[in-house]
Amino acid sequence: MKTFVKKMSLIIVLLMPQLISAQNENKPLEKPKDIGISEFDVFKNNSFSIYSETKRIEAEVKLLDKDIKSYAADFKNVELEKLKKDYKALKSLQKQLPALEDDIKNISPQSEALLAKTKDISPKQKSIGAIGNTNKSVKALDQAKQNLKDISDILKSDTELLHQALKDRGEEPAEE
Repeated sequence: MKTFVKKMSLIIVLLMPQLISAQNENKPLEKPKDIGISEFDVFKNNSFSIYSETKRIEAEVKLLDKDIKSYAADFKNVELEKLKKDYKALKSLQKQLPALEDDIKNISPQSEALLAKTKDISPKQKSIGAIGNTNKSVKALDQAKQNLKDISDILKSDTELLHQALKDRGEEPAEE
């Protein structure tokens, strides 16, 4: 019995970091406060603005995806206008992604230069804050990049699904 308890305790201890990590992945990132150095604050604000925009789009996409999945098994009983409206919404959301991808590509390289400048900041407390904010900003950009990948995958799948459903009804989906 003692051996079993020891083994279970060991398993729990080994799995705990993974469970905590999984919980933290689902939690939205919080934007840190400004540190009062404009270059660092602008980078942080821009990074979290991109992150927030990807979260907004992700919420819209997930809602639309849930709706499409609810009627996907029986496209024949869905009004044609509903299919067209959802298809148009998917295409509209797809058009928003390239600008965000460009924003991420343009802002990401700034993080290394900012981190290099932190050693020259005084007082040290501000330097520590600058490092923390920059690292959180990089994390926000990384998460935004992942969000865009996930969004893109859902949009591609749903768009193909609705495109085929419209074609099956003899409609040629509008490519806007």
